[in-house]
Amino acid sequence: MAATDAIEDIEISLITFAEETLGLELYQWQEDALTPFDEASEKLIQVSLATPNGSGKSAVVITTLVLGWLTHYPIGRVVLTTADGKQLDGQVMPAIRSHQNKFLGWDFKSREVTTPTGGMFVAFTTDQAGRAEGWHKLNDIEGPLLIIVDEAKTVPEDIFSALDRCTFNGILLASSPGKMSGTFYDSQFRPELKYETVRVGLKDCPHITQDKIDRIIAKHGASSPFARSSLHGEFLESWDGKPVYYAYNQDIHEGEDLPWPIGAYLAIGSDVGTHAATTWSAYWKENGIEYWHVLYEFYANGFDADRHAREIIRITENEFPFHNDRGVCSGVLHYVDPAAANSSYTRQINVDGKDVKESALNIFRTYGIYPGFTTTGRGLQETIAIVNRLMDARDPAGVPTFRVDSKSCPRLARGFRGGYRWPEGTDKTEQNLPLKGIACDHLDHVQDGFRYSVINTLRLTKTNAERTAPATPWNMSKPKPANMKRRI
Repeated sequence: MAATDAIEDIEISLITFAEETLGLELYQWQEDALTPFDEASEKLIQVSLATPNGSGKSAVVITTLVLGWLTHYPIGRVVLTTADGKQLDGQVMPAIRSHQNKFLGWDFKSREVTTPTGGMFVAFTTDQAGRAEGWHKLNDIEGPLLIIVDEAKTVPEDIFSALDRCTFNGILLASSPGKMSGTFYDSQFRPELKYETVRVGLKDCPHITQDKIDRIIAKHGASSPFARSSLHGEFLESWDGKPVYYAYNQDIHEGEDLPWPIGAYLAIGSDVGTHAATTWSAYWKENGIEYWHVLYEFYANGFDADRHAREIIRITENEFPFHNDRGVCSGVLHYVDPAAANSSYTRQINVDGKDVKESALNIFRTYGIYPGFTTTGRGLQETIAIVNRLMDARDPAGVPTFRVDSKSCPRLARGFRGGYRWPEGTDKTEQNLPLKGIACDHLDHVQDGFRYSVINTLRLTKTNAERTAPATPWNMSKPKPANMKRRI
């Protein structure tokens, strides 16, 4: 079909235009991204498209939208903005110009296209919000306005605010996934914004060669934020600085709804203070091999030892009510921050007319919780190395002996992936400690609680001093039946 024929029939669909006028073959996800814009004269259309790099976003979707819009609407307007001039001049504009011989009388310039009927396409890069303002539709029938934000993950937020002041009929936000914040991320995951979302993975792009996939994996690792974002179209957090637990592999270490292994110990680790954190893990040995599965976590800011102890009891009773059934659970081992023996600033008692501040350890004991806290002769570097060794371990079948339930332990998993990290540009030395507090979104607290349980429980980490000072099991009363809520 010639372009002039398409102009006469403005009811033609964008899919038909792409296939018959441009000669393109579309994947299903490309059709899903284009189809909503067929109704742009009737209602506001908002589409958010997240694709891996090299998927055909520029060559197919954006090209079809630009040329199809100007074909269908005689005095239509299309405005494209992006923060990446290289992407615009090296990919988007060449893809559009590759079809110019099909549109006689159209004027294709470096970043503009105009039609004989008065249609116009303008593309620009900018970090100045003022340039993104002032675009408005002429009317809904012959002169609607389409806005395209390419590589939307990198466009500054004030540009989106400026675009909100424009009067448009349709908007496409297109990009490979990026950080888990900002307008592009929100357009994908906040339904109240009313974007039609399309998210694309490798399975949707058969033209991406295995060589390219292998090259990216070899360079960045299969679980790296770059690989999972560029190849699988996933939104993942990424951070500056190196992860503390370099041995962690999201692909093999994470799972959901991990079952309780019958006969395992329930290993609990707590970090006390105003940022209270506790983890619950299953620890067991099989054929001389130690296994460790983290099954649950708790974290709260603005807490004290009283409320922390109550939460530990509540969660243990609700999630692991079989903890005192020795046919299911071999025992409970609880370890805490050694600082728990110091004053906790949570409860004051009066002794001989003086205020005395009790330790978190003593407060825990009043609730029947008797945690251990021996970490004799170890610095932070050594305990981190112990955890990395645990993550490296495999059983004879090659299966990792360490796993974490990422659904029940979201903060712990975030920390393992890189949120718990060394400061950017530093070496892993005792003088350069991992980031703490607000610098790592307080992920260090749940990491510390987890690490206290590991270094005091694993047989491979025991010192002679620790063998003489084992953790005292909880003071639990009558046995309880196994909990069917947590599958065994």
